[in-house]
Amino acid sequence: MPIIFCHCKTCRKAHAAPFAPTAGVMRENFQWLRGENKLSSFESSPGKIRHFCSVCGTH
Repeated sequence: MPIIFCHCKTCRKAHAAPFAPTAGVMRENFQWLRGENKLSSFESSPGKIRHFCSVCGTH
């Protein structure tokens, strides 16, 4: 999956930074080891779901 540096208004606001580096991972190459039950999310714009830790707020 590509690594991108998003400069959109929503990413800049969510990360309090001029851009947000993002790397995609194919689902079959990802496995939760712990903490999945602490995952929260919200739709920041139509079709864009942002996930974060419900304990500390980390993206």
